[in-house]
Amino acid sequence: MKKISLLTVFSLVTMLGIYCTSSLVRSGVPGSIFDILQKDFSASAGVISSLGICFTVVYALDMLFIGPLTDKYGGMRLLVAGASFLLCGTILFSCSRNVPLLIAGRLLSGFGCGFIYLSIVKEITRIFPSEYFAMVMGMVYLMTYTGSILSTSPLVYFCESFSWRLTFQVIAGILAVFLAGFLVCFFKTERPEIKKEPIRLRTYLAILKNKACLKLYYCMACNLAIFFFVQGVIGKKFLEDVTKCSSAQAAGVILICSAITLVEMCLIGTVSFALGNRRKPFIVGSAVLQLASCLLLSAGILFHGPFWLFAAAFFIMAAGYGFSGIFTAMVKEYNPEENTALAVGAGNFCGNLFIAFFSFAAGLLLDLFRSEASVQLSGTVHYPPKAYLLLWCLILLMVLPMLYLCWKAKETNGKNISGELS
Repeated sequence: MKKISLLTVFSLVTMLGIYCTSSLVRSGVPGSIFDILQKDFSASAGVISSLGICFTVVYALDMLFIGPLTDKYGGMRLLVAGASFLLCGTILFSCSRNVPLLIAGRLLSGFGCGFIYLSIVKEITRIFPSEYFAMVMGMVYLMTYTGSILSTSPLVYFCESFSWRLTFQVIAGILAVFLAGFLVCFFKTERPEIKKEPIRLRTYLAILKNKACLKLYYCMACNLAIFFFVQGVIGKKFLEDVTKCSSAQAAGVILICSAITLVEMCLIGTVSFALGNRRKPFIVGSAVLQLASCLLLSAGILFHGPFWLFAAAFFIMAAGYGFSGIFTAMVKEYNPEENTALAVGAGNFCGNLFIAFFSFAAGLLLDLFRSEASVQLSGTVHYPPKAYLLLWCLILLMVLPMLYLCWKAKETNGKNISGELS
């Protein structure tokens, strides 16, 4: 039986610190500081949105390869590499004086972030007894949403009170401390040997042939992408432009959204277990909530709804995303156990591609209405509501197939049914 030593606990603390920081860096740009960056660089909405696009595309590509790489090289090595790239990207981002360097910083950060999650899962599997796995993973998910919460009102406060550059330099410093701590564990721990077996293409082909899983990927991607697009790219700016609320009010709504997903993520597995490990009611419920939120947002824009209506729509959206753990469980149960890491990684890949698509569409639509936008004395650009209406209608069209496919999905009851799928 594996023993939990002081070094193991210290290793876990440093890994959780790295993961929390990566979540903060991922979620905070450009969403929480969209207007700050647009003003500082005198850039278009498309340029600022591209910071989200380049990050998520690189992050998504990582998801396709990181599973087999962690199996081959071990989680420790890849976590050190990923955290190092993230640190370099964060420093470059904070020191950038032009847009190309700003984008380069986000590309490096996205590449590094993509290594971190599965590397930590691999390490936790290796160093902790199996009976502690679920409990430790709960702490990992807690760090995800702690980072997301820090990327809302707290990040806005520090960026506005000091400067966004100084704030991200401090974040880089904190990340460096956690990385240094993990390096101590890295050199004091016996590292797993590098496996000699090559990474095989046939594993990827097996996933592509699983039509039921591909349909589930679409649903999983929509659910993940809508919320992260709102939280990390457009949500705060949308509220400021459409409702004329303050930056602090908009950030507060996004913070509450993160808190909703945090609580729901902690409880949803237990609720599913209590209902006989049923999955389908939750994924159908997720699709219904995402549909309701898109309809509310569209109606709010059309009929000049109050601030609380848009906030409520975002809360409903966050509640829909809170079921994402069930999608992950179903993906695992739709594939042979030996393909679990790759199958889950491929699902995250699809979700991040959708985020990139939504970010591109948002930048394009906002720039199409640039001539109708109003420029404040502070230099902040406010875009007209109809630009956002077109965006939510586009997302609504993508949610409708999600609802149909969730309704048609096969229930697993917590069992692996890969052999039963056609």
